[in-house]
Amino acid sequence: MNISVSNLHQPKLTTWQQKQAAMLYHFASLDYLKGLHGMVSNLVNGFIDPLLSAAKQQGRDSVLVDPRWGTRNTVANWSNNAWPFLKDFQASLVKDMSGRALERYEKSGTNDCFRAIAEYSTQWATVEEEAAFERIVREISDYAIMLDQTLDDYYDSRWSDFGFHHAYTKFVLEHPRLPRFRIRTDVTGESGKTPGRTGVYVSQDDSNASLQFAWVGNGGGKLRPSKTFSEIGLDALRKIGRKDLWIDEEKMFEFATKSKWAKLFEPTVYMLGEEHRDFAALAIADEAFVDRPCNWYFVEMMEGEFDDATPDEMNAEPMMLEKVLGGEICRTSGFYFTPAHANPRRHLTQGERAPNFDSEYGKTIWQWDPTQT
Repeated sequence: MNISVSNLHQPKLTTWQQKQAAMLYHFASLDYLKGLHGMVSNLVNGFIDPLLSAAKQQGRDSVLVDPRWGTRNTVANWSNNAWPFLKDFQASLVKDMSGRALERYEKSGTNDCFRAIAEYSTQWATVEEEAAFERIVREISDYAIMLDQTLDDYYDSRWSDFGFHHAYTKFVLEHPRLPRFRIRTDVTGESGKTPGRTGVYVSQDDSNASLQFAWVGNGGGKLRPSKTFSEIGLDALRKIGRKDLWIDEEKMFEFATKSKWAKLFEPTVYMLGEEHRDFAALAIADEAFVDRPCNWYFVEMMEGEFDDATPDEMNAEPMMLEKVLGGEICRTSGFYFTPAHANPRRHLTQGERAPNFDSEYGKTIWQWDPTQT
């Protein structure tokens, strides 16, 4: 039986990349959007409408009209001006849900709605009622930001390694099993362009680059430049390790205060002359990433299939598999292989331009060899 070199070296996601893909598919899903609509409907129908009705029946406005401020603090003012923003927001989510059948994706109007509502006084409500309202708004905002970061068609990606880590700490509690994925090397994309298929994409040549979600409907959600580690981020990854990066407060603080980059982090870690160990990760994250245009592969989720690894395997430090396109500069010295040449393995030095071959196998991609011997 003949087994091609390309099949032997079919690229696979690291465990950390699997986690990113799972989050992106979840936050972009119709079910997640339905969840947001349900939360907003509960706010409007189950909290605000009964509260407004009760406040009107109690005649609160009779003591709230002020000679100076007029009706500013009244139930009527909030009902006539703030309430319509909520209803429009609720209706916009229904429109967003119907658009998914046409592969249309866009940010929710959560931020715009709540910023508009915040302009109107809630002094007509009791302290307890106002606190309950603010709590529900925070819950909706925290939920919606995951969808909005995934579908924000901005010039750079909103998701970084740091952001994914913080999202995953909550995500894993509700989704302990990782779906199974496969990288589709036959479906490619390019930064700055709309891909041919809706879904998650992984960088072809940088295993540290955060995954992205892109779509074809509604004019298309373009693939942005990859958000990957800067020189500072790579140094932090090497010295702290994938398992403890962003998590181990002591190791993050040590890097922030003792590495050669310490002066950059000092204003945050020692804000107002006081030591803030818990700010170290944030200070490092502010300097840890750069945007780099790249080519992408589509990541297909295998419906109903899960990667049931053991807890130790799930938490194991993933292998960082560097890739270099033929003709591009190598960033990490080591042994690489390619299916595009009869002699598929060779050593490349940092700064060296990777060889490019005309081949029946297609584009030359030099992939990091895990053995390195």
